[in-house]
Parts: sequence; C-alpha cells; structure tokens
Amino acid sequence: MDAIEQFSFLLFLKRLDEAEDLRERQAKRRKQEDYQPKVPLEMRWRHWTQMKAEDALNHVKNKVFPWLKEMGNPKTQEEPNKDNLETQEEVNEADNPETQEEPNEIKNSFSQYMQTAEFKINKPSLLIEACKAIDEMKISEQNQDVQGDLYEYLLSKLSIAGRNGQFRTPRHIIRMMVEMVEPKPTDRIGDLAAGTCGFLVNAYQYILEKHTSPEILYDDQGNKHLVGDLLTPEEQEFLQTEAFTAYDNDSGMTMLRIGLMNLMLHGIEYPRFFYMDTLSKKFDDEQSLDVVLMNPPVKGAVDAGEVHPKLAGKSKKSELLFLHLILRVLDMGSRCAVIVPDGVLFGSSKAHVEIRRKMIEENRLDGVVSMPAGVFKPYAKGFTSVLLFTRGGTTERIWFYDMEHDGFSLDDKRQPVAANDIPDILNCWKNRSNTDFNKQRDERLALLKEQILPLKLEWMQLHKEINRLSVENVIALTHDNSSYFALESNKQRLVKLDELMTPLQSEINQLNHHFWVNKAQVKANKYDLSASRYRQIENDVSFYDFPHVTLERLLNLQEVITRGLLELSQCFEFIQSSNNLDMYELGELLTSIPYSGIYKPREFIGSGVLLLEIKSLYAGLTIDFSKTKRIQCTDKELEKYQILPGDILINRVSVMPEGVGKAVIVTHVPESTVYESAVMRCRVDLSKIDPWFLVYYLASKESRKELLSKANISNQSSINQEILKSLRVPLPPLELQREIAKVIQNLERFRLQRQEVERQAENLFQTMLHRAFRGELTSSDFNNEAVSALSQEIGVKQAKPKSTDDLAEYIHTKVHQQETETI
Repeated sequence: MDAIEQFSFLLFLKRLDEAEDLRERQAKRRKQEDYQPKVPLEMRWRHWTQMKAEDALNHVKNKVFPWLKEMGNPKTQEEPNKDNLETQEEVNEADNPETQEEPNEIKNSFSQYMQTAEFKINKPSLLIEACKAIDEMKISEQNQDVQGDLYEYLLSKLSIAGRNGQFRTPRHIIRMMVEMVEPKPTDRIGDLAAGTCGFLVNAYQYILEKHTSPEILYDDQGNKHLVGDLLTPEEQEFLQTEAFTAYDNDSGMTMLRIGLMNLMLHGIEYPRFFYMDTLSKKFDDEQSLDVVLMNPPVKGAVDAGEVHPKLAGKSKKSELLFLHLILRVLDMGSRCAVIVPDGVLFGSSKAHVEIRRKMIEENRLDGVVSMPAGVFKPYAKGFTSVLLFTRGGTTERIWFYDMEHDGFSLDDKRQPVAANDIPDILNCWKNRSNTDFNKQRDERLALLKEQILPLKLEWMQLHKEINRLSVENVIALTHDNSSYFALESNKQRLVKLDELMTPLQSEINQLNHHFWVNKAQVKANKYDLSASRYRQIENDVSFYDFPHVTLERLLNLQEVITRGLLELSQCFEFIQSSNNLDMYELGELLTSIPYSGIYKPREFIGSGVLLLEIKSLYAGLTIDFSKTKRIQCTDKELEKYQILPGDILINRVSVMPEGVGKAVIVTHVPESTVYESAVMRCRVDLSKIDPWFLVYYLASKESRKELLSKANISNQSSINQEILKSLRVPLPPLELQREIAKVIQNLERFRLQRQEVERQAENLFQTMLHRAFRGELTSSDFNNEAVSALSQEIGVKQAKPKSTDDLAEYIHTKVHQQETETI
C-alpha cells in the first residue's frame, strides 16, 4: 500500500510539471502576456530530476514534498504587501479582520488530508529509478486518466476488486453519463462515493469544452485545449471553489489523496473531496446538489445501526439506500445519472418495488440505459444499468435504450472493437422528444424490413437446399460430385447473401435499441424497469425442416451406413498386410517438382480468376472453395499457376507447426483457379502412385513426424521443395494402393455420415422445439410411410409418435443404436 502511495506522489509531481506546460501553452493561445506560473521552478520535475541522486532526494524531502502538502491552503497564500497600498484607508482595510476574507477550510480538502502524508522513499537510487520509469511512461502523450489507471492497478495488486463493490467505472461510460446529464457552470455537482473522482473530472472537462471558443478548442495538430474562455469570472470562481463536492470512505486515506490529486491535476485548484460515509448518521445534507453523478459501491447489507435515521428502515442493501440518499440531497428540479445493478430494476422485495415506485410516482424517471454484462469486467460480471431521473414532478413515460456494445470486447481483456452503441445512445437521448427524429427512424426501420424480407426468404430456401444436399453429398458415390458441386455453390451463395443481410439486420437491431414505455405499463409490472421486458426483439431468421422430411433422411442415412460397413469388411479381406514395403522419395513419384504459387500486391486482388489461399486447405484432404478470393493475372501466369483435377496442393508455411504440410487433392475446379505463394503444387506419376493414397499418407502420423523433423520451425514454420521431394513414401503395388485409399475413403464417408446423422437429429429436436410449441405441428407431419418404417425399425409398435415424449424417446434410441453399431 505504501509503495502505491509513494508512486502516486511522484506521478502527481510529474503531472504538475506537465500541467504547468499546458497552462503556459494555453496562455499563449489566449495571448495572455502577464501569465504567472503556478508551480515554482525549483518545485518542477524537470528541475530536481536533473540533480544528482542524493541531492534530488534531499531536495524532494525538504522542499518539494512540504510545498506539496500545503498546496492550495488558503492560510499559506501570500498576504497583501502594505507597501504597495496607495492610501491609509486601504492599509486600514487590509488590517481590519472584519473586512478580510476568512480562509475557508472547506474550499480545499487537499492540504487537510495531506498533513499526515509522509514521503517514505529514503534511497537516492530508488528515487531516480522511479522517476526514470515515470518518464518512460510518456503520460502526456497518452491523454488518459492516469490516476484512475493507478487505481485499477492498486485494486489488482490488493486483490480486492469487486469484493466490496470497489471497481472503477470505465471512462467512456462516465463520459456518456456526463453528456446525458449536461452539467452547467452554475450547477452544484456531487458524487457520494467518488473513488478517484472520475465523474467530477469529466463533468469539469465537459463544462470547459462547452465554454471554450471553437477557434481555440483544437490546435493545428488536432489536440483539444479546454480553456473555458467563455466562462464569466464568477463562473470560473464558482467552478474552482464550490461546484464540485465528493465523498468517499471505502478506499482509505491513500485513495482519497489519489482522488484529490486527480482533481487538482485536471485544473480544480481547491478540491472538495471529504472522508465521509454518506449513508451514516454524520451526513445530514439535504437538497444541497443540482447534479449527482455516481456509481455507488454494491456492498450488500449494511449495519442498520450506523445508517442515517432518514434512511433507516428503508432497506439494508446499499444500492437501494444510495438511491434514497440521492433523492434526499438533490434539490427540486435537479438531475442524476447513477449506475445500479440490474437487480434494482426487477427485484421483487418490498424495498425494491418501493424505491422504483418512489422514483416514478414522486419524481420524473427520464431514462434507463441497460448495459451488457461485460462493461465492468474483469472486476464484476453482472448486468448493470444507468438510471437518469429528475427530482420532483411525475413520470408519464420512460425512455429506454438496450445497449449491446460499448466499443470494447465484453471479455476480461476489454480490447477496443468497432461495435459501439454509445454515439447512438447520445443521439437518441438528445432527440428523444424530437418528433421528426423519431418519425425518420420509424420510416427507416420500415424500409429496412421491406428490403430484408426477400433476402430472408431466399436465405431460408438456400438453407433448405443445403440441408437436403448435405445428406445427398455424404451418401453419394465417390465418382459422383454433382451434389458436392451444388452444395458448394449454395454455400457460396449463402455467404454472399449473409454479406447483404448483415448490414441491414445490424441497422434494424440498432434502430430497435431505443424505445418508449408508458408509466401505466411499467406500473402494471410492479414498476419493473428491465429493458428486456418491454423491448420488441427482431428475431433472427431461422430454418426448420418438416419433421417427416428429417425422419426420412435419417432412415436413408441408416441404410447407407449399413451398406458402407459391409463394403468396408469386404475391402479389409482383400488387403494383405506387409512389413516389407519399398520406400521411395516423393520426388521420384512426381511428374513435376513441387511448385510455389503466385504472389501479387493487394491492388491485384478483387477481380479476375479465383485465388486459392492457404486458409482453404486448413481442414486437409478437401478444398473449401467458399474461402477463395479473386486476382488479376496474365495468360502466362494462369498457365503457370492454374490448378487442375488430380493436382495435390500442400501448405508450405504456417504460424503453427501443425499446419505445415497439410495436403489436399483437387477433385474438381469450378472455374479457372490459381494458388497463392504459401502453397505448393504437386503432380504425381499415375503409373507409380495413386494420388488419393499419397494424400492419405501425407496425413498419417509417420509422414507428419518425418516432415516436421525436417521443417524450418521458427516464428513461421515452413518447408521447401527439397524437403518435400526428400520425404520417404512406402509404396505397395498400385492396385493395393487404390484399395487402401478406397477403404480410407469409405471410413471418411462413414464418419461424415455419422456427423450428418447427429446434425439431422439435432435439426429434428430444434424443429420440435420451434414448431410444436407454436401450434405449427400436426399429426399429419408423422403420418407417412417413412416414419412408419423408421418407427418399426427402432421397435416402436405405433405407426406414429403420439407425443413429443415419444419423439424424444425415438431420438435417444436412434442415437444410442448408432453408437452401438459404431462400437
């Protein structure tokens, strides 16, 4: 804990130096020639960090830190120089205690809580090492709330994040809430559980930005300068001395000091941040604030004996007590944005219902923003919402927004992503009462639904065809590729169709995120404020085949699998094992050397012939033509790099060693196709080796082991022509090669058929869930010969299942039977 505090002191001194630089630049932009520095030169980081280590430590301990502890203390402000007063009357007035402004301790709590602070770094070398580390952080270039980042680091090191409701509110969520509340320069703004004061810092920055002349807000490099030149002197004084008030007691004195430093670094010279439990008997404030911005800690039950009498009996849960407290400290007509756990929105206890009733019936609940579960990861994983309300009045209707994305991944890493609802939230909030705005959105939504409807119908038809062709493909004979071609063609059409539908569906979902709910509807649901209860969900398009069609396919698959197993047993009888196979180098079995594919810059990609990339070979054995691109190439290049049926393609490079040497055989080519440089092409001598035999051997453990032992293993593993040509291949007679390949093909087909059985059974199950409980399933769906035959096969005497339980039993029996046959 001490180490964190000491580091924060040094960080503060560094940022004071940079803040002084910023003030000097802003003074130049305002052409303020009489600017006086607020940080004396000898106290600046750039001055004492250039000293020798021992001198620097003595200087910090004896001069800089004592000066730091007294920063902003009214008692230490320079008294007026009487020699400069022009008249005796002015001198007398300066000496008169009745005319002097008494130092107001509440104006600045920084010096108050710094009095007991100690500078505990005693080793000169440690001081210099820490200063160098801070310099390397290049804080001024990051434009971040560094004190808040330090708080996150502190939580992680102390392992208390989330345990007592202590987790920092992400800065982009804070900014969203501040923009929705729109604080004014004359508002009294408060946070009753402030942490590092992120809400107050952002509120101050928002006010400055709104009151900075547009011509000086940004410099030539696009950097923002929050000057606040449009503020009146009275407003500036109010912002510095009275506007912002914060309280906290959960994080101890160290975190209180970090919050105070954060306020001062962002320009609030007289911070009002006090060590106080605002739920306790000691906190008596009423109607003292115009704006409350906060994320109260969720501590569970609190000690009823310590709670303020006006809060006692209302609840034992801190999240509910804080809402009652906010209503108490807000002046009439004042406003609030507060984060609450979703349990507050739908909890059924008397205390939960009562606070929601009070907010709606006795005040004006303006809006609810429901946030996804990952917003507070890794510290907390539950759902939260932002409540926006105004003290007093009554609620007629409530604006909702169901946020799905906040601009960051919703896992523990919280990496930036493109999906971000916050700009739309702010736009909808500011225009929520704009009739034209809402009309335009409704018209746009209707148009999008009209545009996407025929695409959805086509999508369903394609899925129907793909479902049918998937079965036909796994039962087709080896030489019959018609179903495969049709299946691949439909899959490519589906990919293109999804590309057309995705932006339309995304915009439809976006437009459905915000909506209004009347108070009567909320009241009828015990004042439930869950967005999911009221939002009309645009269901994703889905396809469910008729049950009897799926059942018939399952029967066909069963028959094919039985025949295939019989053929396999006959093939095994033919194959005679031999331990004396001759070994040949692969280069001896090829008609042309392994050849790497075409390489061209990106500007050639987009049109032309198909380009087969390495990702199309990842699965091995077969090519995925749905992952191809197009590339422009000359006739000479096409002749050199074109692939033909019977060619074997091999991955030449891969990030992972397991990906090197993956081989596929080209069974068909839909149109002129070339292959990329990360792939090698081989053409075999058909009089010596069967191409399927070679592909299966290259997938075997023996071949993989030899290949990887020769491969270049580094950041990117690779093989070359010589390595591939030297690979040893066992070579039985050609007829035996074909029989071995046939056996493996049949086994592969059997595996695919089993997978298709499972897929069709899952389709049937999902169909039942979808159709049966929507009134879309009738007895005629089971009244046909295929179902009757299948029922008899599994020992069911009835001609058709009488209930969903019968059908479920059928599926269970069928799957169990398949597993038994496999064993």
